[in-house]
Amino acid sequence: MDLFKKLALPAVFSKVALPGAAAPFGRSAGVLGAMAILAMFGALLGGGGGSTMSPEEAAAEVMATATSEPTVEATAEHAVEPTAEATAEHAVEPTAEPTVEATPEATPTEAPLFTVKATPTAEPTAEPDPPQFAAFVSMNHGVAFEYEIAPDGFVLSHVATSDTELVMEWSLARQSEIAASAAHEFGPRGMTIDVLIPDPFPADAEAWVRESPRSNLGLGDGELTAATVGGARGVRYAWSGAHEAVSVAVQFDGKIWLLTATYGDDFAEIERAFEALLESVVFGK
Repeated sequence: MDLFKKLALPAVFSKVALPGAAAPFGRSAGVLGAMAILAMFGALLGGGGGSTMSPEEAAAEVMATATSEPTVEATAEHAVEPTAEATAEHAVEPTAEPTVEATPEATPTEAPLFTVKATPTAEPTAEPDPPQFAAFVSMNHGVAFEYEIAPDGFVLSHVATSDTELVMEWSLARQSEIAASAAHEFGPRGMTIDVLIPDPFPADAEAWVRESPRSNLGLGDGELTAATVGGARGVRYAWSGAHEAVSVAVQFDGKIWLLTATYGDDFAEIERAFEALLESVVFGK
């Protein structure tokens, strides 16, 4: 103990600072330095059979050894981490890759699957006024029928005759036809209903048509077709005189009923009116 005092170890320890120590003999480096000094003192003080040195010489040796730079092998514990400045100095800045801006793709305009074409609305065609009818009843002859009076209707008239066979004739003609017929000897085109009582009386309507020149069957092709008017059976045929004509003859209540339509270019209108007349006939006693 006296020797340590004589060697002034506290003074030596205070002067010894090893690399890596934050303070004299601080942390692990200070401990290692103290151990090295103690080992050196052991050798100097005669351990191992060496020469004996005076305390002054030993102290001088210790000082020389403590102040020399010790060689310390780098270990993981003593590895010195690079400072932030050194890292920043040698850091290689990454090369920024060029940024390629994505070009937005054009949104294609979708075509419709199909195109609906608007159909132009046709102007409504004014429909003709429906025909209007009037009813006629003859109690003397036991017949009733209807005839068209509008829009361009027929005018009903009866013809008095002194013919013993032709007892009654009703005429149906448009006013325009009546005015036109005044210029010639033929009657107006239209419809007629003749009531005949032949003598001798034929067996049926077909027999009368074939035998009587009044039927005008000889003015046509002579073809007959069956017909029914007001429940009475008869025949139908066509003929051509001053006008084109079609006639229907039936037998009822001892009479021959001859219904005739005469026409020209107005065949469609006359035919419609004539068919309506035939369907409306009602016989009675």
